[in-house]
Order: sequence, then structure tokens, then C-alpha cells
Amino acid sequence: AAVLQAYAKNATSISADKAEALLRRNVRRYDEGGRGCEHANPTAACYNGAIDARARCDGGGVEGAERAEAILRDMVARCDEAAAAVAARPTTRTYNAALLAWRNCPPSPDVPSRAESLLKSMNDRYRRTGSTSVRPDVVTLNLIMGIWAKTGTRRGAEKAE
Repeated sequence: AAVLQAYAKNATSISADKAEALLRRNVRRYDEGGRGCEHANPTAACYNGAIDARARCDGGGVEGAERAEAILRDMVARCDEAAAAVAARPTTRTYNAALLAWRNCPPSPDVPSRAESLLKSMNDRYRRTGSTSVRPDVVTLNLIMGIWAKTGTRRGAEKAE
């Protein structure tokens, strides 16, 4: 997880690619090795690091945000299908990292709806599980407001309000 966070802090597309590749390698090793490879079972911190790397990547744009969201979707799917993935349950921080990727995109008409879709997914997960570890927080709402405000439109200003 520490290596993934270091890649995230580097904030380059090369680092984001390396972070994602490292996460995928751990997932593959765990899947191939089963219980004998517990050390390779990615934790929430590992996923957060890879999503963070995509979110902070220079010039990641919409493609980077889509990749960050894809990592989150993979994490959610693994968590929902296997009890072994308990260490990799998405948290508020996980969703906020994916929202940060959308906030860091250049203004586009699709960005606010993509971000709101993530917020809906987060809210649904919170309602379904009752886990406060995935409840939207002030950072979540600030990210959503920032995304709407960044559109520079009257509707964006109203939604941000």
C-alpha cells in the first residue's frame, strides 16, 4: 500500500500506470494462489492508492477518471462476490478518490453526471450496508460542489449551491 501511495504522490501518468499494474499483479497473484497467497490480497489501502494515483495523475482527464472509476468498480465487485475480499471493502476515502479524479478533469458536460452517479452508488452502498465507513462526508460533498461549479454554467452554479 505504501508503494501505491508513493506512486500517487508522484502525480504522473507513468506512476499511475505503475500503481494500477501493481494492484492488478497483486489481485492476479491472490486469485491464482488462493489462501496460500494471503499476503497478496489487496487491501482497501491498495485500491485507494491506485485510484489516488489515477486521480492525481497529470493530464489524466476523462480517461484517467474512467480508469479510477473502473478500479473502484472492480473493488466493489470483488468485495460483493467473495468474503475473502473483506480487507478490500470500499470506504468513503475510496469513493472520494474516484470523485477527485472527476473533479480534476477538464470541464465537460458529462463530468457532473458521472460524479453524481458515483455519489448515488456510494449512498446506495451506505444504505444497503449501514456501514458508516462508506457514508458520504464533507469532502464528498465539497468534491461534488466543485465539479458542478467547474462547469461554469448557471445550472452548475445552482447545483453547487
